Amino acid sequence: MTSEPTRLTGELNDLETARKHRELRSLLDRIHLFPVADEVIDDARGAFSVPVSVLQAVHAATARVILGEAGSLTFWTHDPGQAAAAVTVGLEVRGIKGEG
Repeated sequence: MTSEPTRLTGELNDLETARKHRELRSLLDRIHLFPVADEVIDDARGAFSVPVSVLQAVHAATARVILGEAGSLTFWTHDPGQAAAAVTVGLEVRGIKGEG
């Protein structure tokens, strides 16, 4: 596998490359980054009723802060551990197989 851009290897022509750049810009415009503020760290340090990793705790804590500010939030994940962390802090979770 080469590290050259797909356009340079002929896998994408200029028009396809331009469309992919447009799609990327559209996706990036919809992404919101949230700082890991003290409030998030304090919340993530709290006790969870299930074992969670640091990353799972930070994601759940960030989502809970956003929920408090936005009023509604659906937490999407395919990671069962992250889903458990989110449910533990009262979030609505989607994206897990077999959810009911």
